[in-house]
Amino acid sequence: MKPEPIVERLVTFYFVGMAVLMNYFINNSFYFARILLSYQHLFMLLIIVSGLCYLLVYPNLGRMYVIGQSAAAYSVALFVMTTASLFIWFTKQTDPEIINRGFNSYFIYKCDISAALCAGVFLYVFGEKGIWNYLTAILISNALTVITIMVQNGVGEYLRQLSTLIITFAGTTGPLMLKAEIHELAFCLGVFLLYMLLFPKTIKEKPLHFSLAAFCFLSAFKRIAILSIVLAFVTGFLLLRFSRLRGSQNISKIITAVIIITVVVLMGYIGLVKNGLFAELEKAGVNTNGRDVIYRQLGFYYDFSPNFTGNGMGFTLYQLKKLEGARIAVASAHNDFLMEYIDLGFIGFIAWFLAFTLVRTKFFGREKNIRAEIFVFSIIIMQIVNSCTDNTFLYPLFSLTIILLMMSYDFDKRVRNADRRFFGHISEANKSEAA
Repeated sequence: MKPEPIVERLVTFYFVGMAVLMNYFINNSFYFARILLSYQHLFMLLIIVSGLCYLLVYPNLGRMYVIGQSAAAYSVALFVMTTASLFIWFTKQTDPEIINRGFNSYFIYKCDISAALCAGVFLYVFGEKGIWNYLTAILISNALTVITIMVQNGVGEYLRQLSTLIITFAGTTGPLMLKAEIHELAFCLGVFLLYMLLFPKTIKEKPLHFSLAAFCFLSAFKRIAILSIVLAFVTGFLLLRFSRLRGSQNISKIITAVIIITVVVLMGYIGLVKNGLFAELEKAGVNTNGRDVIYRQLGFYYDFSPNFTGNGMGFTLYQLKKLEGARIAVASAHNDFLMEYIDLGFIGFIAWFLAFTLVRTKFFGREKNIRAEIFVFSIIIMQIVNSCTDNTFLYPLFSLTIILLMMSYDFDKRVRNADRRFFGHISEANKSEAA
């Protein structure tokens, strides 16, 4: 059963409106019973509850099954992180305050399960079209910020500073550009731009979405985000081209090999950081923006050795918060992989990374859907590049965008296959999606 057209429009307005609020109040949080809650997570939960209500009125077993599977597969990395942390906390008799910080960071402030279910709501209600409704919400929330800046300071001045920003490649950043620099939304828009660039047919179908996404992305202008899109696009483009050739089944093996090589390289990178890589870069005249100081302080909390068992999730954030204002000026490692290594240890980090990469590529690329595997792998490449110098693992909306696009690929087709498995035919609610 599907809603009537008028009901469908009201439902669209409601869910897009909720997503606009979720993306607009991006840096706001509040305390509830001494627990710090973000407005992002609050709106995520409201969308999830609303989606459950919609499910009760318009049940769709095929969509429920596909979304449930996808959300579970995406959340395996969080399960590995939590399991490793519980072991560490038990064996090390960890301070309850650090344990509390870990649960608050990964289950209250930012939760992959919530992100996956929230993304699932948009697909459950709208099907594959849900990705465009969610992108519309991001663009509206971003546009509200940009338009406010333009009204207060003039359109001409905004465009002048934007031109300077782009021409100098962020070498000169005007005050208006600093106001428009919403990091998390820039990374979210970057994932959508990657999707549209890899599948250019979507640009022809949604030219306004592409143009506005590019404009808002450039207004925020994160250099690492631009680099990550370029590398992910080149990777995805080449693999998609090779997938049309004979022997394309070997691409899945190539992706697996690259993931294994990547974890080895990342471990080497962490070893170099431990042994003073960034201090040497500073001596050589490279401006590391204070990362040498941050990593020198973090060096007291870990060893680069297979015997290093880690400190449990949230530990690095806890220590950085204690150091903030005393020895360093930030409360973030600006290196997600180093943070995960310090938290999970040598073996725990490898297990988590394989869940973060290999499990997701193989799950979404199952049944020899090589194009889906390539797309998911391209997104992971983008995440890896971003996370080497930033804190994107702690961005809940970035996680939501990633899982939304990962599970959206061939979503309607997977739903129809699920229908055939359960009922022997495509259910009435999903017939309009049939090719």
